[in-house]
Amino acid sequence: MFQKIFEPGLVNKMPVKNRLVLPPITTNLATENGAVSDQMIAYYVERAKGGVGTIIVENAQIDYPVGKNVTLQSRIDDDKFIGGLSDLTDAVKVYGTTIILQIQHSGRETTLAITEGNQPVAPSPIPCGFLKVQPRELTIPEIEQLIEKFVKGADRAKRSGFDGVEVHGAHGYLIAQFMDPYTNRRQDEYGGTFEKRMRFPLEIVRGIRDKVGGDYPIYFRFCADEFAEGARKIDESVRIAQFMEQEAGVDYLDVSVGIYESRWAITPPMAFGEGCMYELAAQIKEAVDIPVQAVGKIRTPEMAEEILQKGKADFVAVGRTLIADPYWPKKAKEGKTDEIRKCISDLEGCLGHHVFPGLRMRCTVNPNVGREREY
Repeated sequence: MFQKIFEPGLVNKMPVKNRLVLPPITTNLATENGAVSDQMIAYYVERAKGGVGTIIVENAQIDYPVGKNVTLQSRIDDDKFIGGLSDLTDAVKVYGTTIILQIQHSGRETTLAITEGNQPVAPSPIPCGFLKVQPRELTIPEIEQLIEKFVKGADRAKRSGFDGVEVHGAHGYLIAQFMDPYTNRRQDEYGGTFEKRMRFPLEIVRGIRDKVGGDYPIYFRFCADEFAEGARKIDESVRIAQFMEQEAGVDYLDVSVGIYESRWAITPPMAFGEGCMYELAAQIKEAVDIPVQAVGKIRTPEMAEEILQKGKADFVAVGRTLIADPYWPKKAKEGKTDEIRKCISDLEGCLGHHVFPGLRMRCTVNPNVGREREY
């Protein structure tokens, strides 16, 4: 019934069983010190059981505590976290699901409460327009240290059994801050021209490639449109996509939208229609030859199939949809679409009123979320 959804895919040399992706969505299910918890494993295993082809695990911080963006964020800045992460990959792979780890640094988009009193850092000392916390400007030696921390984080991801790693360059976090003149006012080798602003992500990806080898998939998440005055638009993002493919050598582009100043775009609320952002991913896909992932309120199997059939994207992210019903893929494959529990985009139980205020993830329409071990 849904031929394209369940068509196998390939990223680098890695086979993927279908075109459905659980994108990285912060859950606050890690332990207080950032280790993988049994509940976090249970949450991801439930989505793997449901039939999704790829799970991109939520952002693991590479620079504790300055790089944190939520209170209970997972960590990959030390070898001591490899054991718990390998428990997670082992549990998910039982179901034939590809599992990728996203690695991240928040830069200016955080608060002193989250960073445990440490001043946030950024390419330039410009506060986030939403959080309004003053960051300090990174020095060249500090930038070089952060590049190495991203590389070591990716190496730990590979040693933990992840099938690939995703570098988080979206949503106004640190890598995005370097890429955009909106947040990067430097006039040294990491700012000014387009090529200098792209030096930070370029050196991160090249460093990772040297460490993990040519066959290990490297995903890159970035925004097609940041939807804020003075911030990046689609034309510049097309150029970034081509640069990351041709110069950095990434294998996959995970195309998102929005920064903290445009939070509504990152997780579109009820007022936005289904599939409200995938045409932006389609413009990226036209400009590159590597796989492209679309996102943005893709709720129904019919919508996901249409996006793929029309060649708008190679993979589709069904994030909050799989929080509401982890068995959405299985039900679609079996023709039981009328049994799918639908996400209502109220943001009450997930990001808006739980995760960002420091609570563990929940869901208005799925009481099992965050309690999979109990029920």
